[in-house]
Amino acid sequence: MKINRTIIKNIALNFMGALIYALAINSFLIPSKLGEGGVTGLMTIFYYWVGFPPALTNLILNGILLFVGWKMLSKQTVLYTIVAIASISFWLKLTSQIQFKLNDPLVAAIIGGVLMGIAMGIIMKGEGTTAGSTILAKIMNKYFGIKTGSAMLGFDLMVAVPSFVLIGFENMFLTIIELYISAVVLNKMLEALALCPVKYTDQIDKNFRRLGCGIVPRSSRFCLCKRVWY
Repeated sequence: MKINRTIIKNIALNFMGALIYALAINSFLIPSKLGEGGVTGLMTIFYYWVGFPPALTNLILNGILLFVGWKMLSKQTVLYTIVAIASISFWLKLTSQIQFKLNDPLVAAIIGGVLMGIAMGIIMKGEGTTAGSTILAKIMNKYFGIKTGSAMLGFDLMVAVPSFVLIGFENMFLTIIELYISAVVLNKMLEALALCPVKYTDQIDKNFRRLGCGIVPRSSRFCLCKRVWY
């Protein structure tokens, strides 16, 4: 029963994160003609260029990267990622008409960045990824210890910077701001804080350290246990 509850929880997190992800793209980025990074950036480029449906681009390009992820990441993560990708395409199709045309594209970039960071954080907490540069970033995190959000920013810029050809220099600059905001939000979301009783610190310190947590005295009764999920 415990395993089943975990699976249900993770699927729900991936489904919910996918909804927020799709809303960030359809409701804020596309109406202001902003780009993105990684596969999502290519998704918007194909949409602006030839009107190719983002939901379909998401399935095709991420399917290729999932093959790489299957070889280099755990099968469980890849399986949850399949759920996330399918959910993102589903929500991209369903929310395609929900658009907010804001007067200031900077506001759209800020809101879009915050929503993207939250969405990716929720999906990763559900043990999945949004594929694309997220898979590459998780590989960098797993093997080189680079923060997931920071690695994603690097890969995303490789797509975002050349996009100025289609969206213009100003919107390309706003896209970089959006990517930076999403990376900061993601890194914050992947750091969970918890309190543990001091009297149990010696017993659980070894386990917390194995999970990537550091124990810091917070008061005479509690310690602060900081856990990085990935």
